[in-house]
Amino acid sequence: MKAWILSIGNELLNGHTLNTNATFIAENLFNIGIDVTKIICTSDNKNEILAILNEAYKETQLVIATGGLGPTTDDISKDAFCQFFNQKLVFNKNVWHNIGSLFSKRNIPISELNKKQALVPEDAIVLKNQLGTAPGLVLRKNKFVLIALPGIPFEMKHIFENEVIPYINKNFENKSIYNKTFLFSGISESLLAEKLYDIDNILRKNNINIAYLPQPGIIKLKLYYKNKCEEDKLINNFISFVNTYLFDYLIYDDDISLQEILGLKLIQANKTICTAESCTGGFIAHQITSIPGSSKYFLGSIVAYSNEIKTSVLKIPSVTIKKYGSVSKEVVEIMAINARNMLKSDYSVAVSGIAGPDGGTKEKPVGTTWIAIAGNNFCISEKFIFGNCRIANIERTSNTAFVLLIKELNKIIK
Repeated sequence: MKAWILSIGNELLNGHTLNTNATFIAENLFNIGIDVTKIICTSDNKNEILAILNEAYKETQLVIATGGLGPTTDDISKDAFCQFFNQKLVFNKNVWHNIGSLFSKRNIPISELNKKQALVPEDAIVLKNQLGTAPGLVLRKNKFVLIALPGIPFEMKHIFENEVIPYINKNFENKSIYNKTFLFSGISESLLAEKLYDIDNILRKNNINIAYLPQPGIIKLKLYYKNKCEEDKLINNFISFVNTYLFDYLIYDDDISLQEILGLKLIQANKTICTAESCTGGFIAHQITSIPGSSKYFLGSIVAYSNEIKTSVLKIPSVTIKKYGSVSKEVVEIMAINARNMLKSDYSVAVSGIAGPDGGTKEKPVGTTWIAIAGNNFCISEKFIFGNCRIANIERTSNTAFVLLIKELNKIIK
Protein backbone atom coordinates (compact mmCIF):
# COMPACT_ATOMS: atom_id res chain seq x y z
CA MET A 1 0.00 0.00 0.00
CA LYS A 2 1.14 3.54 -0.76
CA ALA A 3 0.57 6.81 1.09
CA TRP A 4 1.34 10.51 0.94
CA ILE A 5 2.21 12.81 3.81
CA LEU A 6 0.89 16.38 3.66
CA SER A 7 2.44 18.93 6.03
CA ILE A 8 0.48 22.19 6.23
CA GLY A 9 1.81 25.45 7.64
CA ASN A 10 3.56 28.65 6.61
CA GLU A 11 5.99 28.17 9.48
CA LEU A 12 7.32 25.01 7.83
CA LEU A 13 8.10 26.84 4.60
CA ASN A 14 9.74 29.93 6.07
CA GLY A 15 12.11 27.88 8.22
CA HIS A 16 10.67 28.84 11.60
CA THR A 17 9.65 25.25 12.39
CA LEU A 18 11.43 21.99 11.62
CA ASN A 19 9.14 19.42 10.01
CA THR A 20 9.75 16.54 12.42
CA ASN A 21 6.16 15.32 11.99
CA ALA A 22 6.78 14.06 8.47
CA THR A 23 9.84 12.09 9.58
CA PHE A 24 7.94 10.46 12.44
CA ILE A 25 4.95 9.55 10.29
CA ALA A 26 7.07 8.19 7.42
CA GLU A 27 9.08 5.95 9.74
CA ASN A 28 6.02 4.56 11.47
CA LEU A 29 4.14 3.95 8.23
CA PHE A 30 7.18 2.13 6.86
CA ASN A 31 7.27 -0.09 9.95
CA ILE A 32 3.72 -1.30 9.28
CA GLY A 33 4.39 -1.98 5.60
CA ILE A 34 3.07 1.23 4.00
CA ASP A 35 5.30 2.91 1.43
CA VAL A 36 5.37 6.69 1.55
CA THR A 37 5.79 7.79 -2.07
CA LYS A 38 5.50 11.54 -1.58
CA ILE A 39 5.92 14.09 1.19
CA ILE A 40 4.46 17.51 0.41
CA CYS A 41 4.77 20.68 2.44
CA THR A 42 2.32 23.48 1.63
CA SER A 43 1.30 26.86 3.01
CA ASP A 44 -1.92 27.71 4.81
CA ASN A 45 -3.67 28.23 1.51
CA LYS A 46 -7.02 26.62 0.83
CA ASN A 47 -6.62 26.40 -2.95
CA GLU A 48 -3.20 24.78 -2.66
CA ILE A 49 -4.50 22.19 -0.19
CA LEU A 50 -7.41 21.40 -2.50
CA ALA A 51 -5.10 21.01 -5.50
CA ILE A 52 -2.92 18.56 -3.57
CA LEU A 53 -5.92 16.53 -2.40
CA ASN A 54 -7.27 16.32 -5.96
CA GLU A 55 -3.89 15.03 -7.16
CA ALA A 56 -3.62 12.58 -4.26
CA TYR A 57 -7.11 11.24 -4.93
CA LYS A 58 -5.95 10.10 -8.38
CA GLU A 59 -2.63 8.61 -7.31
CA THR A 60 -2.83 7.11 -3.80
CA GLN A 61 -5.20 5.58 -1.25
CA LEU A 62 -4.08 7.31 1.93
CA VAL A 63 -2.97 10.79 2.93
CA ILE A 64 -1.78 11.67 6.43
CA ALA A 65 -2.02 15.44 6.91
CA THR A 66 -0.73 17.51 9.83
CA GLY A 67 -1.32 21.14 10.74
CA GLY A 68 -3.98 23.77 10.28
CA LEU A 69 -6.56 22.41 12.76
CA GLY A 70 -6.14 25.07 15.44
CA PRO A 71 -8.36 28.02 16.45
CA THR A 72 -6.49 30.89 14.76
CA THR A 73 -7.20 32.62 11.45
CA ASP A 74 -4.42 30.76 9.61
CA ASP A 75 -5.95 27.38 10.46
CA ILE A 76 -7.97 26.74 7.31
CA SER A 77 -7.41 23.03 6.79
CA LYS A 78 -10.87 21.94 7.90
CA ASP A 79 -12.51 24.33 5.45
CA ALA A 80 -10.47 22.84 2.62
CA PHE A 81 -11.26 19.29 3.76
CA CYS A 82 -15.00 20.07 3.91
CA GLN A 83 -14.95 21.45 0.37
CA PHE A 84 -13.06 18.45 -0.99
CA PHE A 85 -15.28 15.89 0.74
CA ASN A 86 -18.44 17.96 0.16
CA GLN A 87 -19.31 18.21 3.83
CA LYS A 88 -20.24 20.93 6.28
CA LEU A 89 -18.84 21.66 9.72
CA VAL A 90 -20.96 20.61 12.69
CA PHE A 91 -20.52 21.17 16.41
CA ASN A 92 -19.23 18.09 18.23
CA LYS A 93 -20.19 17.93 21.90
CA ASN A 94 -17.52 15.35 22.77
CA VAL A 95 -14.73 17.49 21.35
CA TRP A 96 -16.08 20.53 23.20
CA HIS A 97 -16.23 18.56 26.45
CA ASN A 98 -12.62 17.48 25.97
CA ILE A 99 -11.55 21.09 25.38
CA GLY A 100 -13.41 22.21 28.50
CA SER A 101 -11.79 19.50 30.62
CA LEU A 102 -8.28 20.38 29.43
CA PHE A 103 -8.73 24.09 30.11
CA SER A 104 -10.27 23.41 33.49
CA LYS A 105 -7.35 21.20 34.56
CA ARG A 106 -4.91 23.91 33.51
CA ASN A 107 -6.99 26.67 35.14
CA ILE A 108 -7.12 28.61 31.86
CA PRO A 109 -10.27 30.42 30.64
CA ILE A 110 -11.70 29.15 27.34
CA SER A 111 -11.61 31.58 24.44
CA GLU A 112 -14.49 31.88 22.00
CA LEU A 113 -12.00 30.88 19.32
CA ASN A 114 -11.67 27.47 20.92
CA LYS A 115 -15.26 26.68 19.93
CA LYS A 116 -13.95 26.61 16.37
CA GLN A 117 -11.99 23.49 17.28
CA ALA A 118 -15.21 21.71 18.25
CA LEU A 119 -16.47 22.09 14.68
CA VAL A 120 -15.72 18.98 12.62
CA PRO A 121 -16.80 17.71 9.18
CA GLU A 122 -20.19 16.07 9.60
CA ASP A 123 -19.18 12.58 8.45
CA ALA A 124 -15.69 12.52 9.93
CA ILE A 125 -14.49 9.92 12.38
CA VAL A 126 -13.13 11.94 15.30
CA LEU A 127 -9.85 10.83 16.87
CA LYS A 128 -9.65 12.02 20.47
CA ASN A 129 -6.74 14.27 21.37
CA GLN A 130 -6.02 13.61 25.03
CA LEU A 131 -3.12 16.07 25.13
CA GLY A 132 -4.58 19.07 23.30
CA THR A 133 -7.67 20.75 21.90
CA ALA A 134 -7.58 19.92 18.16
CA PRO A 135 -8.95 16.41 17.44
CA GLY A 136 -7.73 14.16 14.68
CA LEU A 137 -10.10 13.44 11.79
CA VAL A 138 -10.66 10.56 9.37
CA LEU A 139 -12.48 11.37 6.11
CA ARG A 140 -13.33 8.98 3.28
CA LYS A 141 -14.22 9.47 -0.38
CA ASN A 142 -14.77 6.15 -2.14
CA LYS A 143 -11.50 4.24 -1.49
CA PHE A 144 -9.55 7.40 -0.67
CA VAL A 145 -8.83 8.16 3.00
CA LEU A 146 -7.53 11.36 4.56
CA ILE A 147 -6.34 11.29 8.17
CA ALA A 148 -5.83 14.82 9.50
CA LEU A 149 -3.82 15.41 12.68
CA PRO A 150 -2.82 18.50 14.68
CA GLY A 151 0.60 19.94 13.92
CA ILE A 152 1.92 20.09 17.48
CA PRO A 153 4.39 17.17 17.51
CA PHE A 154 3.64 15.61 20.91
CA GLU A 155 -0.11 15.77 20.25
CA MET A 156 0.27 14.34 16.76
CA LYS A 157 2.48 11.47 17.97
CA HIS A 158 0.05 10.53 20.73
CA ILE A 159 -2.94 10.39 18.36
CA PHE A 160 -0.93 8.57 15.69
CA GLU A 161 0.28 5.84 18.03
CA ASN A 162 -3.00 5.34 19.89
CA GLU A 163 -5.61 6.00 17.20
CA VAL A 164 -4.15 6.09 13.69
CA ILE A 165 -2.08 2.90 13.67
CA PRO A 166 -4.98 0.78 15.04
CA TYR A 167 -7.29 2.34 12.42
CA ILE A 168 -4.87 1.60 9.57
CA ASN A 169 -4.25 -1.96 10.75
CA LYS A 170 -8.00 -2.58 10.91
CA ASN A 171 -9.00 -0.97 7.62
CA PHE A 172 -6.08 -1.57 5.25
CA GLU A 173 -4.18 -4.63 4.09
CA ASN A 174 -0.55 -4.09 4.91
CA LYS A 175 2.38 -6.30 5.77
CA SER A 176 4.64 -5.29 8.61
CA ILE A 177 8.29 -4.62 7.98
CA TYR A 178 10.59 -6.41 10.40
CA ASN A 179 13.81 -4.77 11.43
CA LYS A 180 16.87 -5.41 13.54
CA THR A 181 19.06 -2.59 14.85
CA PHE A 182 22.69 -2.48 15.96
CA LEU A 183 24.50 0.45 17.56
CA PHE A 184 28.24 0.80 16.93
CA SER A 185 30.82 3.23 18.26
CA GLY A 186 34.56 3.69 17.81
CA ILE A 187 34.50 2.82 14.12
CA SER A 188 33.91 4.98 11.04
CA GLU A 189 30.96 4.41 8.74
CA SER A 190 33.27 3.60 5.81
CA LEU A 191 35.31 1.05 7.79
CA LEU A 192 32.15 -0.58 9.14
CA ALA A 193 30.78 -0.85 5.59
CA GLU A 194 34.08 -2.35 4.44
CA LYS A 195 34.03 -5.02 7.16
CA LEU A 196 30.42 -5.87 6.30
CA TYR A 197 30.89 -5.79 2.52
CA ASP A 198 30.56 -9.51 1.78
CA ILE A 199 27.72 -10.26 4.17
CA ASP A 200 26.00 -7.03 3.10
CA ASN A 201 25.88 -8.33 -0.50
CA ILE A 202 24.46 -11.67 0.64
CA LEU A 203 21.67 -9.96 2.58
CA ARG A 204 20.74 -7.58 -0.23
CA LYS A 205 20.54 -10.45 -2.72
CA ASN A 206 18.00 -12.02 -0.36
CA ASN A 207 15.85 -8.87 -0.09
CA ILE A 208 17.21 -7.78 3.28
CA ASN A 209 18.12 -4.13 3.08
CA ILE A 210 20.81 -2.49 5.21
CA ALA A 211 20.76 1.18 6.19
CA TYR A 212 23.77 2.94 7.72
CA LEU A 213 22.52 5.80 9.90
CA PRO A 214 25.43 7.78 11.37
CA GLN A 215 24.79 10.05 14.34
CA PRO A 216 27.25 12.11 16.39
CA GLY A 217 29.54 9.56 18.05
CA ILE A 218 27.65 6.43 16.99
CA ILE A 219 26.48 4.51 13.92
CA LYS A 220 23.03 2.99 13.88
CA LEU A 221 22.75 0.07 11.47
CA LYS A 222 19.30 -1.25 10.59
CA LEU A 223 18.27 -4.38 8.72
CA TYR A 224 14.83 -4.36 7.06
CA TYR A 225 13.03 -7.49 5.88
CA LYS A 226 9.48 -8.67 5.16
CA ASN A 227 9.47 -12.45 5.54
CA LYS A 228 10.39 -13.18 9.12
CA CYS A 229 10.44 -16.97 9.00
CA GLU A 230 12.23 -17.23 5.65
CA GLU A 231 14.92 -14.73 6.56
CA ASP A 232 15.55 -15.57 10.22
CA LYS A 233 18.53 -17.75 9.33
CA LEU A 234 20.24 -14.94 7.42
CA ILE A 235 19.58 -12.49 10.24
CA ASN A 236 21.02 -14.94 12.76
CA ASN A 237 24.10 -15.38 10.57
CA PHE A 238 24.53 -11.61 10.54
CA ILE A 239 24.20 -11.42 14.33
CA SER A 240 26.80 -14.16 14.69
CA PHE A 241 29.15 -12.28 12.34
CA VAL A 242 28.78 -9.04 14.30
CA ASN A 243 29.37 -10.75 17.64
CA THR A 244 32.45 -12.49 16.27
CA TYR A 245 34.17 -9.78 14.23
CA LEU A 246 32.70 -6.47 15.42
CA PHE A 247 32.09 -7.11 19.10
CA ASP A 248 34.60 -4.44 20.21
CA TYR A 249 32.54 -1.79 18.42
CA LEU A 250 29.06 -3.11 19.23
CA ILE A 251 27.26 -1.11 21.92
CA TYR A 252 23.79 -2.64 21.78
CA ASP A 253 21.56 -4.71 19.49
CA ASP A 254 18.24 -2.88 19.76
CA ASP A 255 16.82 0.42 18.56
CA ILE A 256 16.94 2.44 21.75
CA SER A 257 18.91 5.52 22.71
CA LEU A 258 22.26 5.45 24.47
CA GLN A 259 20.74 7.06 27.55
CA GLU A 260 18.13 4.29 27.67
CA ILE A 261 20.85 1.65 27.39
CA LEU A 262 22.79 3.35 30.18
CA GLY A 263 19.69 3.39 32.38
CA LEU A 264 19.07 -0.32 31.81
CA LYS A 265 22.68 -1.13 32.64
CA LEU A 266 22.63 0.98 35.81
CA ILE A 267 19.43 -0.68 37.01
CA GLN A 268 20.84 -4.11 36.18
CA ALA A 269 24.02 -3.34 38.14
CA ASN A 270 22.11 -1.53 40.91
CA LYS A 271 24.40 1.49 40.57
CA THR A 272 23.92 5.27 40.62
CA ILE A 273 25.49 8.07 38.62
CA CYS A 274 26.10 11.82 38.64
CA THR A 275 27.62 14.27 36.15
CA ALA A 276 30.03 17.19 36.26
CA GLU A 277 29.72 19.14 33.02
CA SER A 278 31.51 22.07 31.51
CA CYS A 279 31.34 22.22 27.68
CA THR A 280 28.00 20.36 27.51
CA GLY A 281 26.28 22.75 29.90
CA GLY A 282 24.03 20.11 31.48
CA PHE A 283 23.14 18.35 28.22
CA ILE A 284 24.28 14.95 29.51
CA ALA A 285 22.11 15.30 32.61
CA HIS A 286 19.20 16.40 30.42
CA GLN A 287 19.60 13.33 28.22
CA ILE A 288 19.69 11.01 31.22
CA THR A 289 16.64 12.56 32.87
CA SER A 290 14.64 12.46 29.63
CA ILE A 291 14.14 8.76 30.39
CA PRO A 292 11.18 7.92 32.67
CA GLY A 293 12.37 6.31 35.90
CA SER A 294 15.84 7.84 35.76
CA SER A 295 15.46 8.97 39.38
CA LYS A 296 16.28 5.36 40.31
CA TYR A 297 19.90 5.83 39.26
CA PHE A 298 20.60 9.52 38.54
CA LEU A 299 21.48 11.59 41.62
CA GLY A 300 22.31 15.00 40.19
CA SER A 301 24.64 17.21 38.19
CA ILE A 302 27.10 20.02 38.72
CA VAL A 303 27.33 22.34 35.72
CA ALA A 304 30.69 24.01 36.23
CA TYR A 305 30.88 26.15 33.11
CA SER A 306 33.22 28.80 34.46
CA ASN A 307 36.60 28.29 36.12
CA GLU A 308 35.27 30.09 39.20
CA ILE A 309 32.62 27.38 39.68
CA LYS A 310 35.18 24.67 39.04
CA THR A 311 37.30 26.02 41.89
CA SER A 312 34.59 27.10 44.33
CA VAL A 313 32.11 24.24 43.92
CA LEU A 314 34.12 21.31 42.57
CA LYS A 315 37.18 22.32 44.62
CA ILE A 316 39.63 22.11 41.74
CA PRO A 317 42.83 23.92 42.79
CA SER A 318 43.26 27.13 40.79
CA VAL A 319 46.94 26.26 40.33
CA THR A 320 45.90 23.07 38.51
CA ILE A 321 43.70 25.00 36.12
CA LYS A 322 46.42 27.61 35.60
CA LYS A 323 49.07 24.98 34.91
CA TYR A 324 47.13 22.56 32.70
CA GLY A 325 44.09 24.55 31.53
CA SER A 326 40.43 23.78 32.19
CA VAL A 327 40.40 21.42 29.19
CA SER A 328 42.86 18.85 30.43
CA LYS A 329 43.22 15.35 31.83
CA GLU A 330 44.15 16.70 35.26
CA VAL A 331 41.11 18.97 35.58
CA VAL A 332 38.50 16.61 34.19
CA GLU A 333 39.61 13.76 36.44
CA ILE A 334 39.35 15.96 39.54
CA MET A 335 35.90 17.05 38.33
CA ALA A 336 34.78 13.42 38.12
CA ILE A 337 36.29 12.34 41.44
CA ASN A 338 35.03 15.33 43.42
CA ALA A 339 31.54 15.25 41.92
CA ARG A 340 31.22 11.58 42.80
CA ASN A 341 32.34 12.23 46.36
CA MET A 342 30.08 15.24 46.78
CA LEU A 343 26.95 13.59 45.37
CA LYS A 344 27.78 10.14 46.77
CA SER A 345 27.12 8.21 43.56
CA ASP A 346 28.66 4.93 42.43
CA TYR A 347 29.86 6.44 39.16
CA SER A 348 30.41 9.91 37.79
CA VAL A 349 31.15 11.30 34.37
CA ALA A 350 32.90 14.63 33.82
CA VAL A 351 33.47 16.51 30.58
CA SER A 352 35.44 19.61 29.68
CA GLY A 353 36.12 20.81 26.18
CA ILE A 354 36.15 23.56 23.58
CA ALA A 355 32.76 23.32 21.87
CA GLY A 356 33.45 26.24 19.51
CA PRO A 357 33.22 27.96 17.22
CA ASP A 358 35.70 30.17 19.13
CA GLY A 359 38.21 29.48 21.90
CA GLY A 360 40.52 27.06 20.17
CA THR A 361 44.30 27.30 20.03
CA LYS A 362 47.01 25.54 18.05
CA GLU A 363 47.63 23.19 20.99
CA LYS A 364 43.93 22.74 21.78
CA PRO A 365 41.81 23.28 18.64
CA VAL A 366 38.04 23.61 18.66
CA GLY A 367 36.53 20.20 19.37
CA THR A 368 39.20 19.18 21.90
CA THR A 369 37.36 17.38 24.69
CA TRP A 370 38.36 15.42 27.78
CA ILE A 371 35.96 12.88 29.28
CA ALA A 372 36.54 11.17 32.63
CA ILE A 373 34.71 8.33 34.36
CA ALA A 374 35.18 7.84 38.09
CA GLY A 375 34.10 4.86 40.16
CA ASN A 376 35.12 3.07 43.30
CA ASN A 377 38.93 3.38 43.52
CA PHE A 378 39.42 4.25 39.86
CA CYS A 379 39.25 7.15 37.42
CA ILE A 380 39.86 6.88 33.70
CA SER A 381 39.98 9.67 31.13
CA GLU A 382 40.31 10.01 27.40
CA LYS A 383 40.97 12.87 24.99
CA PHE A 384 38.93 13.42 21.84
CA ILE A 385 39.04 15.95 19.02
CA PHE A 386 35.56 16.05 17.51
CA GLY A 387 35.25 18.91 15.03
CA ASN A 388 34.27 22.52 14.43
CA CYS A 389 30.48 22.40 14.88
CA ARG A 390 29.36 23.45 18.36
CA ILE A 391 26.08 21.53 18.44
CA ALA A 392 27.67 18.39 16.98
CA ASN A 393 30.51 18.62 19.51
CA ILE A 394 28.06 18.77 22.40
CA GLU A 395 26.14 15.76 21.04
CA ARG A 396 29.32 13.80 20.34
CA THR A 397 30.62 14.50 23.83
CA SER A 398 27.37 13.32 25.36
CA ASN A 399 27.15 10.17 23.24
CA THR A 400 30.81 9.32 23.78
CA ALA A 401 30.41 9.73 27.54
CA PHE A 402 27.46 7.32 27.45
CA VAL A 403 29.48 4.78 25.48
CA LEU A 404 32.36 4.94 27.96
CA LEU A 405 29.97 4.51 30.89
CA ILE A 406 28.21 1.59 29.23
CA LYS A 407 31.56 -0.14 28.64
CA GLU A 408 32.52 0.32 32.29
CA LEU A 409 29.21 -1.14 33.43
CA ASN A 410 29.62 -4.10 31.09
CA LYS A 411 32.73 -5.05 33.06
CA ILE A 412 30.67 -5.73 36.18
CA ILE A 413 27.51 -7.10 34.54
CA LYS A 414 27.61 -10.82 33.86
